[in-house]
Amino acid sequence: MPNASHPASRVAAFASGMRYLIHGLAMWRSHPRAMSTGIIPAVLAAVIVAAMVVGAIAVAPGVGRWSADQVSAGGFWHTVVMWVAGIALVLAAGVVAIKLFVSIALIVGQPFYERISAEVDSLTQAQAAPEEAWWVTTGRGIADALRLLLVTIPLALAGFALGLIPVAGAPAAFTLAALGGGWMLALELTAYPSARRGIVTLRDRRAALRGDRATVWGFGTAVYLVMLIPGAALVVLPVAMAGATRLVSDVVRTAGRPQ
Repeated sequence: MPNASHPASRVAAFASGMRYLIHGLAMWRSHPRAMSTGIIPAVLAAVIVAAMVVGAIAVAPGVGRWSADQVSAGGFWHTVVMWVAGIALVLAAGVVAIKLFVSIALIVGQPFYERISAEVDSLTQAQAAPEEAWWVTTGRGIADALRLLLVTIPLALAGFALGLIPVAGAPAAFTLAALGGGWMLALELTAYPSARRGIVTLRDRRAALRGDRATVWGFGTAVYLVMLIPGAALVVLPVAMAGATRLVSDVVRTAGRPQ
């Protein structure tokens, strides 16, 4: 794993992190039953979050028209502002929607995703920490999800404001969403494999991942981008959990912590 201390090394580490998602695909070949169970909670989470996405798309034209009315009564600029504001709203809602999708799926499907993580750890011969009661893990997962959501909402609002800038705003907002949303996903997806190594709190997890921030960021961004593909999120979530487990294993080993 690259030690990203130089800009070129950080880029290499970021690309290396994206490849962890590809590593997770191998689990479909070696452990198809465990991986397929991860789709079940993903479907439930998708149904819940889809309502939010549909709602955002439905109100986007109204928000766009209202924003345009504040700038111009009609004409070319009225149309431009209307479209820009509508697209910015959808991009902002997408950040929150993907975050909620992962949070709901991981909480509801805790036994399934912990099993996937354990299967990957069995391949790397990782030594697991003492297992906690399910209600302890679930309670901590809900608390962490809420804390990360409190960060994601301002990120989405910043993306919305950035998206209002004509021409350059939408690409800039998309980049912010992918990078910011990717980091949040990485923090959430690494919770189970980190806990198996005795890293149980969100603060400790951040500290453990900070040494290879670019690699972790690359992994989370890759997951975020793939989840934008319609229907891909259902399949990619088990893959992401497998990749996150491999990532945590490598980060812990590089840091010299006990496996």
